[in-house]
Amino acid sequence: MTSTPTLTGGEMIMSDHTPGPWAWDAGAIPPDGPGRYADIYVLDEDREPIILAEFNDSLAEGRANARLIAAAPCLLKALKQARQDLIGCGFVPPSEKGSGDPEINRIDAVIARTQGSDR
Repeated sequence: MTSTPTLTGGEMIMSDHTPGPWAWDAGAIPPDGPGRYADIYVLDEDREPIILAEFNDSLAEGRANARLIAAAPCLLKALKQARQDLIGCGFVPPSEKGSGDPEINRIDAVIARTQGSDR
């Protein structure tokens, strides 16, 4: 395995996804066989992997996709922090009185997509 995240020590980024950190691993099925795989996983309390997603690693960009997906909880947390930092620097969030600064609106749109909204 490429890293050692833990489910019990992870941080809940939002209430409707598996807490991070997530990790990934890739290889062949069987070890000398024709199939390739990549798994996104977390470790449970006994440090056993809980697979969150599996996909074919035959694509040239398969491992890059796995790294990006595994980083999703950390990226979301950083985006939420960046939003707060921008507001602290005077950027205006959307409100009933106006649309807000475009930088905040773009961040809000991405965060909304992680929660199932097509904003």
